[in-house]
Amino acid sequence: MTDHSATSADADTEPLLTGYSGRILLLILAGTVAAFVGRNIFGPLLPAIIETLGITSSEAGVALSVMWASIAITQYPGGLLSDQLSYKTVLMGSVAILSTGFVILTQVSTYVGFVFGLVVMGLGAGLFTPSSYAQLADLFEARRGQAFGLYTSSIDVGTSLSGALATGVLAVATWRVAGVTVPTTWHVSFVPVVVVLVAVAAALHVRHRDDYDINIVACDLNLRETVVRILGNPLVRWAIVAYVMYSFIFQGILGFLPAFLRFGKGYPQTFANNAFIGFFVVGALVRVVSGYLGDRMRHLTVAIGSALLGMVGLVVLFVAQSTVPVVVGLVLLAGGITGFPPVVNAYLMGLFPDASMGGDYGGARTLLVLLGSLGPTYIGSLAQAFSYELAFAALLPFFFGSTACLCWLRLQ
Repeated sequence: MTDHSATSADADTEPLLTGYSGRILLLILAGTVAAFVGRNIFGPLLPAIIETLGITSSEAGVALSVMWASIAITQYPGGLLSDQLSYKTVLMGSVAILSTGFVILTQVSTYVGFVFGLVVMGLGAGLFTPSSYAQLADLFEARRGQAFGLYTSSIDVGTSLSGALATGVLAVATWRVAGVTVPTTWHVSFVPVVVVLVAVAAALHVRHRDDYDINIVACDLNLRETVVRILGNPLVRWAIVAYVMYSFIFQGILGFLPAFLRFGKGYPQTFANNAFIGFFVVGALVRVVSGYLGDRMRHLTVAIGSALLGMVGLVVLFVAQSTVPVVVGLVLLAGGITGFPPVVNAYLMGLFPDASMGGDYGGARTLLVLLGSLGPTYIGSLAQAFSYELAFAALLPFFFGSTACLCWLRLQ
């Protein structure tokens, strides 16, 4: 099977942001923004969390890896249930679990409690992502790459907003709420996330046309068939290998970029957090462009270009000794690693049968997120043993490996 993209004529006849499909897309985008504000705020908050909980950078990396592993565990169930129940059921259930996890994180004061909150939140996030992709793949065909581009762009919007939220929360020593003065801690960051997620759930309940289907016991696991479809197809198998290495890079950078800029490059925390925000603002724009180009060119061609761009950005960032080249490196790295997912996701979806698309994609994501979850532990351990600069430079082999896999796929 070869990489295929919709023709320009087909794409022009399929509405993207209007009608029923557009409304559901916009609600999923709103929920995604809120979810990723919460789950990606840990990078900017990490110095404060380390100080408050009295933990090391290695322990922080392990906690983030546990979060990503929790996200991975429910990727396959999320896709499978969306195939066999209804999209509405899985989306609503995942938002409920997500919200519960964030509520727990507003209350934790110990490392164990912190990890527990990350686990609950991660389980909900793992259900939400594949069911969202499956829902969008069902709603859009000719403009699937653009829909995925908007979806993944909302991830970066949420991530950049998480940096702004963290900066605001940490900059204010006390808040006055209902006439009571309370000290501001990093825990406060999760309150607006919960509020928005509850609002999105209420809107989905009203707007979504599906009925609720909670007969989970009647679902067929189909694990063996799913594994065969994923690992038995060499195109899917090597696309997952490429994606795993990308996921390893992305999760490591996401968790430690502000710490790298602060402790590795010597910039103040304000600069580090603002750079984190800018990094994902660039990413939000690049993802939309990447999805658009993938629909009109070949998805793998755009993916290879993204990987090469990210590799160059990482090299520039490593050798940079002043602010201008650091910013240039950040922009190139942001463009590279955020231009990758829309086109590779669209490519993968095109390889799966329509009847099992959600479960197959969820199974694939379980592998790539679970293995990629080791990225934060890798960065945190190398940073503690050597330096943050060396830890980031050690991501280059994964860029090379991912690019090699994509080039092989492009030649098939």
